[in-house]
Amino acid sequence: MRWLSEVRLKFNREQNGVGLLESLIAASIVAAIGVAFMSAMFTGYRSAGILDEKIQAEILIRSQIEIIKNSPYDESGNYPVSVHLPTQYTMSINVTSPTCIGTADNCVSLEELMGEPITTIQEITVSVQHGGMPVQSVAFYKAIQ
Repeated sequence: MRWLSEVRLKFNREQNGVGLLESLIAASIVAAIGVAFMSAMFTGYRSAGILDEKIQAEILIRSQIEIIKNSPYDESGNYPVSVHLPTQYTMSINVTSPTCIGTADNCVSLEELMGEPITTIQEITVSVQHGGMPVQSVAFYKAIQ
């Protein structure tokens, strides 16, 4: 039984323990992992907020577009905002007469296509802002039916 106590003593004498440098390195590694984890969590939280804001804006815009599509054609282009907006959301409706159809690089004049000025088509752009910052905008056309 005496040999067991000698082994234990030898083991205790040979063990040096953890030094200050090793402790600092371990603490810095744990801190770096913690900072990376918190950064990832914050980025995910912010992304979820932005996505929620865009989804809310899309719902509001689609609702307003359906209301405008179902309303009669207004030559003055005075379509009021008819949806209930949550706090800090604003909506603007911009009505213009389109001058051309196509992309910015390949735009064909409506007057050239139809042979006369077209006054029966409106390009309506519905935009939503949240806290004064633009979130989303959708444009569509409305014509006399």
